[in-house]
This record gives sequence, structure tokens and C-alpha cells, in this order.
Amino acid sequence: MRASINEVHQSLDSNQRHYQQNLATVLTRAIFEARQQATLVAGATVATLLVAIFFVRNMIVGLTRPLDRAVSVANKIADGELAADREFTSDRDIGNLLSSLRRMKLESATIPRRADAHRQDLESRIADRTADLETAMKAAQDATRAKSDFLANMSHEIRTPMTVFWDDGTAAAIDVGAGAAGIRRDDPLERYRAAGDPQ
Repeated sequence: MRASINEVHQSLDSNQRHYQQNLATVLTRAIFEARQQATLVAGATVATLLVAIFFVRNMIVGLTRPLDRAVSVANKIADGELAADREFTSDRDIGNLLSSLRRMKLESATIPRRADAHRQDLESRIADRTADLETAMKAAQDATRAKSDFLANMSHEIRTPMTVFWDDGTAAAIDVGAGAAGIRRDDPLERYRAAGDPQ
């Protein structure tokens, strides 16, 4: 029985060594495969990051290059320069911004022409109104001169007969009374003469 226990013991030791060797082999293989998978995952992660960086970089460059161009065009327009038409082309959404800037450039190019046309229109209107004013002033001066002439003639026409009446009134007053002492103050001819007497 001792021999059978020794045999069982040897068999168990042999199985244990075999099991440990298999376990070591399996563990070594598992560690190797885990390292391979970790390397593969790390490589895939690095590759994914590189691809992502490439696409993000292209996207950023695709956005910033037209934006830089749009800013450059806007600055030129703000400085009063007219940017060249080739600066307004783009295949991306920024192209809409560049198209708007192009329309703004074309519109700003027409502003001096419209301002000149408006200035000429104003000058023409001012000249017409000045001519109308000069015509009206001449007519007013002619009317003033005609009024002055009329009043001078009428004054002369009215004074001439009045002088005759005044002279006739004085003569009549002298005939009525015998001299200045005989004139009565309530005499109508005397009142007429006194009203026209310049004294």
C-alpha cells in the first residue's frame, strides 16, 4: 500500500507538474495575446487619432482659409479698396459670405456715381430756383418802381388841381371880406384854405 500511495503521490506530482506547465504555457500565451491585443488597440487608437486629427485639420483649414479670405476682402472694402473678383470664389458655405461681400463691393462701387448724379441734380435744381428768384426779384423791383412812379404822378395830379383850388379859395376869401380882418373863421372857404396852407 505504500507502493500504491507512492505511485499515487508520484502520479499526483506528475499531474501537478504537467498542470503547472500547461498553466504556465496557457498564461504565457494569454499574456502574449493580451499584449498583442493591447498593442493592436493602442495602434488602432493612435491610427484613429491620426485620422481624426487629419480630418479636423482639413476641416479647420477648410473653414479658416475662406474666413481669412473673407476677412481680408472685408478689410479691403472697409479701407475703400475694391477687391478683385477672384477673391470672391469658394465652394463651401463661406462662399455665401463671400458672395455677400461681392455684392457689397459692387454696391459700394456705384455709390460715387449715384452721389455725383444726386449732386448734379441738386445743382440743377438750385440753378433753376435761383433763376426763378432772380426773375421774381426783377418783377418785384419793377412793381416797386411802377408804384413809386404812379404815386409820384398821382401826387402831382392831385396837388396841381388843389393848388388851383387853394389859390381860388384865397382869392374868394379876399373878395368876401374886405381884407384879412373881415374873414370869418367858420367860413368854408377859409377852412379849405387853412387845411391846404403849409404854415
